[in-house]
Amino acid sequence: MTTTAKNLNWDTLDGRTYGYYDLGDAGDIEIEISERVVRSMWTVGTNVRSWSIVDENNNPIANGEEDGLRNAKRAAMKALNDYLAR
Repeated sequence: MTTTAKNLNWDTLDGRTYGYYDLGDAGDIEIEISERVVRSMWTVGTNVRSWSIVDENNNPIANGEEDGLRNAKRAAMKALNDYLAR
């Protein structure tokens, strides 16, 4: 079975996006996607998002960077599916 973004509970807090996947008795997995950098006097704006996946013990599963929230979610879901396929 392929896990999709619809199988996760998504939440946004302070510009960061979080996805929670319940593995039942095996624990939970959390995806965190960073906020975009808004252009200001000191920074150049960018839509590149960093994403990471950790297990319930905060052990890293995967991470990366993608341009845009949709692409970051897509990459994180691919990494989650690869992890669950093991």
